[in-house]
Amino acid sequence: MPNGKKRDSRSMILSAAREEFGQHGLAGGRVDRIARRAGVNKQLIFYYFGSKRGLYRSLLELTSKAIADATAVPDARRTTPEKLRLVAGQVFDSVAAHADLVRTSLLGGSRAETSAEVVAQPLDRLTATVRQLVSEGQGLGYVRDDVDPDVVARLILATALGCLALDGPPATRLRDAAIDLVTRSLAW
Repeated sequence: MPNGKKRDSRSMILSAAREEFGQHGLAGGRVDRIARRAGVNKQLIFYYFGSKRGLYRSLLELTSKAIADATAVPDARRTTPEKLRLVAGQVFDSVAAHADLVRTSLLGGSRAETSAEVVAQPLDRLTATVRQLVSEGQGLGYVRDDVDPDVVARLILATALGCLALDGPPATRLRDAAIDLVTRSLAW
């Protein structure tokens, strides 16, 4: 089988699994339904991922990587508070774009150690970005000296997850208000 074909099958499986786990979580997700949705043989899932948990873990890794990748440092022409708002907005938007998996993995009771383990590296990347911005802001007088960048990074992620848990029509208004609250709390 050519490499391109293998990647297509793997991608189709991951897409089908995202739908399945997004609707049913890890415990309720069924490999048979994933195989049917992807149009592949059930054994191919085990070939690529080893187990249902391995497939789920791969999805969590992709989701957390996408959230971390969304937290690029904005260009230097912006002020530090603007940069912090943009990073927070990127986190909110990325969490919302992956709401199905985020909800089932972090809010829906999948094995906590698996979720925490997979989220650790992207959280470290988010923390590094926020640490850089907070340090810059403290040096320029935009951010209070007593602000802990690790706490700010976790607060941004926790607030994004909280908004996701409270989803509904006012989600955009809630997003903007939450970002405003987090960034204002950093200023003098």
